[in-house]
Amino acid sequence: MVIPISDDYPTRVKPFLTFLIIVVNIILHFWIRLSTPNLQNFINKWGFSPSSLALLPSPMPIITMLSSMFLHGGFLHLLFNIWFLWIFGDNIEDAFGHLKFLFFYFLCGIAAILGHTLFYPQSSQPIIGASGAISGVMAAYLLLYWKSYIKVLLYFTITKIPALIFIVLWFIYQLVYGMSSLAYPGLLGNVGWFAHIGGFLMGIILTIILPKNPKRYIKRYKRIGV
Repeated sequence: MVIPISDDYPTRVKPFLTFLIIVVNIILHFWIRLSTPNLQNFINKWGFSPSSLALLPSPMPIITMLSSMFLHGGFLHLLFNIWFLWIFGDNIEDAFGHLKFLFFYFLCGIAAILGHTLFYPQSSQPIIGASGAISGVMAAYLLLYWKSYIKVLLYFTITKIPALIFIVLWFIYQLVYGMSSLAYPGLLGNVGWFAHIGGFLMGIILTIILPKNPKRYIKRYKRIGV
């Protein structure tokens, strides 16, 4: 198991939107579990089900695309998502600026949902979680900060590996398991592999076309100790 701990690329702006997204996810996670008598019914209503697109032009499929990004199946699901966002999101918010980062985040999340829907269009099982949007953030980090290093926990050892290697291997992992899930449905659990892939691909596209602050990414990279 490889768990990222930190990166070595400093930021100059306060990533308050990254922090806000994390806080909202945490608050909603615990508020829903403490106040909702039937959690599954709540997830069925506010998670996104691919089959709900048949309800268009009703606004509910669009609403649940957004609400599903703030729902998580359990504490570990939440923890891993917000941890990855904390490590990679501040740099992307720094590079794009606050408002473009918010646009980027939600558009990657929507693309992730549509990526899942492309392969499971008739599914009524709701998809939830922020991992599709965060996959887009990782794609942006790959393009903008590929020379940086990630400190990781590799089983029982802490070491540094290039961000290029870490993120490319992570994406290959999603591809392999996504294709395997098509060949062996149900064998790999309820993970939205194609949501991760869809969010990642949208992240690449947006990173290429969105204006960025040229002073904040890899051309002026100076490594710091982590």
